[in-house]
Amino acid sequence: MKQWLSNSEKPNALATGWQVHRTTYLFTHPVFTVREDQLTWPGGFEHPYTYIEGKAAVLIVPVTSEGQLVLIRQFRYIVDSWVWEVPAGGTHDFDGDDLADLARRELYEEIGGEAETLEYIDYFFPASGLLNAAFHIYLATGVRLHENHLEPGEIIEVHPMPISRALEMAHSGEMRGAPSAFALLRCEPRLIQLAEASDAPETAAIQVAQAHYDAIAAGDRERWIATLNAQNRAMADRRGSSPDFWWSSGRRYAEEYGVTYHFHHTEPQDGSRIKLFFERRHPDGTRRGQPVPIHLEREGADWRVRIASY
Repeated sequence: MKQWLSNSEKPNALATGWQVHRTTYLFTHPVFTVREDQLTWPGGFEHPYTYIEGKAAVLIVPVTSEGQLVLIRQFRYIVDSWVWEVPAGGTHDFDGDDLADLARRELYEEIGGEAETLEYIDYFFPASGLLNAAFHIYLATGVRLHENHLEPGEIIEVHPMPISRALEMAHSGEMRGAPSAFALLRCEPRLIQLAEASDAPETAAIQVAQAHYDAIAAGDRERWIATLNAQNRAMADRRGSSPDFWWSSGRRYAEEYGVTYHFHHTEPQDGSRIKLFFERRHPDGTRRGQPVPIHLEREGADWRVRIASY
């Protein structure tokens, strides 16, 4: 028997004083079965225990070579909602002996990912009062992204983002897929190490972009112009120019809707350019539409805005 399969004989329960008189399988499915055990509980109480015998699963926390953590946003029919998750998959259709092989398969299928290293972190029981399956966590690093290969019926968006942003989602409850949130938190010490080792230029670019958006929200045109690259600074006061249009658009959103801008995620391009995405939020904290992109480029030792959206 493969070492990661659940032990259905309950040796620890028997040693603790439980007595199993009869087992009945009420429902059988390729993914799970519903099992009912007629028991004498410790202390002499007689009562059946009904639960689900499930299959083991793997969850993969992927970090790219650029230090981005890759989450998926998947539509889950059962809860009728979009749910933030990490790539994952079950053993119900896996014939191998090593769960690492399943982790690599799911990484490739769901995000088109190939990992340089795959580190086993731990396992946990996602619903120990109802389900006997264990879920296993892997940390994948040096991940390179390609086109994903989804199964029929899977609706998945792939979202690279800063490690800090993903951990914030797990801590705040924004990530409501509990196994995925737990996987992130279980990997947090290693993720913090990876984040600290990632390149500092991203942080500097985020700071410039945030100053750009803060200035336009405050109506501080001089400070806003200072965040632009040389070409855009030269055109900033020219009526009808791109920077003039950006200023008008940004001020309209600020004045009419009171929006502020908050960093969401990064899409690195090369060493001299970077693409960031910022959320627009109303004064009550609700989001307005999808995150908008802002492109920055190196200008000497500094980052400056090349193209902005509001």
